Amino acid sequence: MPGAETLLVSIVAKRFGGRQVLTDLRFTAVPGEVLALLAPSGTGKTTALRIVLGLDTAFEGAVVRPPGRMGAVFQDPRLLPWLDVAGNLRLVAPGLSAAEIDGLLALVGLQGAGRRLPREISLGMARRVAIARALAVRPALLVLDEPFASLDPQLALSLSRAVIARARAGGATVLLASHDLDQALAIADRILILGGPDLRASETDSATLRARFPFLSGEPC
Repeated sequence: MPGAETLLVSIVAKRFGGRQVLTDLRFTAVPGEVLALLAPSGTGKTTALRIVLGLDTAFEGAVVRPPGRMGAVFQDPRLLPWLDVAGNLRLVAPGLSAAEIDGLLALVGLQGAGRRLPREISLGMARRVAIARALAVRPALLVLDEPFASLDPQLALSLSRAVIARARAGGATVLLASHDLDQALAIADRILILGGPDLRASETDSATLRARFPFLSGEPC
């Protein structure tokens, strides 16, 4: 029997009008586990994440979330433009101290950026602020939608490992949506291919998977 802190997802069907975008998507994840959901663009990854977060309730099925707060990182950073970087973090976690804010920004490579406004930073930096904001709430469930898109591959890898280590240390369940197999192999415990298998990342043959699922090239799609 799954424990009370297990994420349980059963999406029997999700439709937009007459178009069915998700069918029979079922998975579980436990605290401290990182599950990567891989699929090409336009096949329902973001829709599945919105359902998991409770932002989309018009579907057949059920989602049981672990107790506690949720943190989410979307492809659009969604920072409030009139608040500086520190203010955007305190918006979700008002009790953050200056030292905690500095620590979160250091984690994502933005030391000293706390007083800068969103218009004064790049899109890549704004995405890193969004990651820090999601971690600021000490989430029980962390949902990441292509969070490292547009970053230099080496920076994306080091940042993803640091973020996952922080999330694991807090006992969070992590659900990552991506099309990048290399990234998933580097940080995930399991890989769930939309419309395909559910695999242990440590047992995955990347060459075989790329041959079977061409979208797992690691190139933007």
